[in-house]
Amino acid sequence: MRIIVIVLAIFLSGCALLPGGDDDTSDPGNGQIKVRVADPGKIDTDWWVTDHTDTNKVYISPTTARALGLSLVGGIVLSPSIFLPAQPDYQKVAVQFLNQSGRGGCKIVSGSQVSQFQYEFGYDCTASK
Repeated sequence: MRIIVIVLAIFLSGCALLPGGDDDTSDPGNGQIKVRVADPGKIDTDWWVTDHTDTNKVYISPTTARALGLSLVGGIVLSPSIFLPAQPDYQKVAVQFLNQSGRGGCKIVSGSQVSQFQYEFGYDCTASK
């Protein structure tokens, strides 16, 4: 029985990670920008980034479908943390977003978890000017 639950958990988490398994729109209309992160040897993942240039902060969260899949897996398996993205995963998205938006010289100066599936990163661009 435990094997079936583990296989089901892996399948459910994979559904949210597969291309096309996510029905979020690319323009949600609330200031979020979808960023696709490609890791060599891994599945590409989409993330939502909300940029607050007035406070030099970006908020990073997985797409809705992926967060739902991760939540379901967390409720099924005994060690859900192995499926959850860690702070370095979120920070990698923040750095990629800054690079893609023409702010490659900016540095991440702070990071904190806002909720189970959202991190906030402060950045400083003074060195790049």
